[in-house]
Amino acid sequence: MRFKFFYLATAATCVAMPAFAQDNADISGFRVEVISGLDRVSTGADETSDFDQNDDGLIYGVGVGYDFDLGGYTVGVEAEIAEATTGVSESYVGDLDGYDVDGTLALDASKDTYVGARLGMRINRWAQVYAKGGYTMANAELSAVGSVDGTAYNEVIDADLEGFRVGAGLEGNISGNFYGKLEYRYSAYCGISGEYDGVSQDIDEVFDVIDVNRHQIAVGLGYRF
Repeated sequence: MRFKFFYLATAATCVAMPAFAQDNADISGFRVEVISGLDRVSTGADETSDFDQNDDGLIYGVGVGYDFDLGGYTVGVEAEIAEATTGVSESYVGDLDGYDVDGTLALDASKDTYVGARLGMRINRWAQVYAKGGYTMANAELSAVGSVDGTAYNEVIDADLEGFRVGAGLEGNISGNFYGKLEYRYSAYCGISGEYDGVSQDIDEVFDVIDVNRHQIAVGLGYRF
């Protein structure tokens, strides 16, 4: 009797295991998603704390990606484009990197673009955690009003800030092919190009004095094909 029970239990387990595997949410293939969340842009100057500024806003956009299932792990590529409502403005009077400065510098962020890769690890049959990283570019309007060493200026530059982004998140299946995710990401900018007087030029020297980075917390709803 005990042997018969053991035999039946073993047979039932063998039948149930494939069914359990089939219940695993599909975390591979092409996907599209919409995202929204909170955005904080932080600026600061190396030689003074007077330019330290944080501004909070919102982001909203769309993303695409493709993931490969490696059996318990996933690796994928992804891209995202979003709009931001964030901007910072700060006035300063005094010496800055050897220049006599009296003015206001403002940065209004708009488009936020990202291309990168991610590595995920399944934590149960319907969810995974992941880390990500890649290239990011923020389109922004830089405006400066005031004087430098007594010379007046009033300039507006349409600028592209380039840098890197790293982040981590949790993604889970909701129903069918739909999934949701919660993600944190950090972006730091180290290059900038702008159009000034109709001429495009690199002005990376800005980052010799000024630091610009951003923190974002985003939620997403996606569909996997």
